[in-house]
Amino acid sequence: MRRPKHTVRASALAVTLTFIAAEAGGAQQNGPTLPTFADGQAQIVAGFQDSTQWIREELWV
Repeated sequence: MRRPKHTVRASALAVTLTFIAAEAGGAQQNGPTLPTFADGQAQIVAGFQDSTQWIREELWV
C-alpha cells in the first residue's frame, strides 16, 4: 500500500523536529540540578533560584 507523499514528509518532519528539540533542551543545562542536604536538612538548590525559569502549570484533577 502506498502512502501519500505529504504523509511521509509530515512524519519525517515530525521526527526531525523532535530530535532538534531534544538536542536544544539538553544543551541548555550546565549540569544536573541535584538536591543538597546538610545536617539532615534540605538546602537551597542554585538551579531553582531564578523563578522566571520555572515551569508553571495549572492542573485539574
